[in-house]
Amino acid sequence: MAFGALVVWDTRRAESWLHAKFGRDGPHVAVVGVVALLFGGILPDLMTSGVNLFFPLHDRFYTFAGSLELSSTEGVVQTFVDLERGSDPANAERVFPVVSSGFQLVVVLTAIAGVVGRFREAKR
Repeated sequence: MAFGALVVWDTRRAESWLHAKFGRDGPHVAVVGVVALLFGGILPDLMTSGVNLFFPLHDRFYTFAGSLELSSTEGVVQTFVDLERGSDPANAERVFPVVSSGFQLVVVLTAIAGVVGRFREAKR
């Protein structure tokens, strides 16, 4: 979130660092990168396994899971936000899943191969 705000702030300045360092397309590429990170990395995790959104400041995982229903007796009922949840125990186990299926392993290996190939191409 802070990185996105920093990119937006810099792109709106008259003397943008991104524009000066990377040329006319620098700010656009940075904004596309932030949007790709948001929609390709953060939001999918937020909908499934949880994201530690404010990590250096606040150690808590958030998950956007639930339902939104219209009940004839209770009106609008949502289970996305639970305001009564307590804090995590001090000895809570933190698991960082790298891959959990063969398909995910293929995606990770493909990404690694792409990054290695890109760096080798850049050295030429």
